Amino acid sequence: MLVTPEGTRSKQEQWKTGFYHVAMTAGVPIALAYMDYAKKKTGVGKIVYPTGNYEQDMAEIMAFYAEINAKHPEKFSVDQRYANNK
Repeated sequence: MLVTPEGTRSKQEQWKTGFYHVAMTAGVPIALAYMDYAKKKTGVGKIVYPTGNYEQDMAEIMAFYAEINAKHPEKFSVDQRYANNK
C-alpha cells in the first residue's frame, strides 16, 4: 500500500499520522520512497521499523526527507515538529 504522509496533494506543514498507525497496527515497516528531482533519482531509500516511539520514529523519517529535492519545493515541507529531534 502506498500512503503519502501529507494526506493531500497540497502543501501541509504538519503531516498526518495515519500511515504510521497503519504500519504499527499491521506490524510492517515503512518504506521511505522518494523522487529527487535535482539528482534525477528515484527509489526506496530507507526502511523504518516503527518502534512505538512516534516522536523518535518521525524524527528519523524527517531527517531522511530533509535531504530530498522536491520537484516543486514550494509545495513540499517536512514536518518541522520532528525535523530537528533526531
